[in-house]
Amino acid sequence: MADIDRDGPVVVCDREILGGRPTFRGTRVPVETVFDHLIEGVGLDEIMQNFPTLDRCDVEIALRQACDRLKASAPEATVGSPLARVS
Repeated sequence: MADIDRDGPVVVCDREILGGRPTFRGTRVPVETVFDHLIEGVGLDEIMQNFPTLDRCDVEIALRQACDRLKASAPEATVGSPLARVS
């Protein structure tokens, strides 16, 4: 999807598409579906084959954004706290 601005949001919500569930821009593919497939062990190449309307760069951007948000919101663990435990 070369005509889509790479700087714009890659995940959008539109009430007219899947009732407003977050989808990848320009598609009807829910973001949750991609994450569920990754959790199940499906590789990105296979996901791209199964959902040809997805733009690989958009998926990679969404994954990076999710990772960045998790890192930014992770609580700091202090020595002795349950958060500091490593099993």
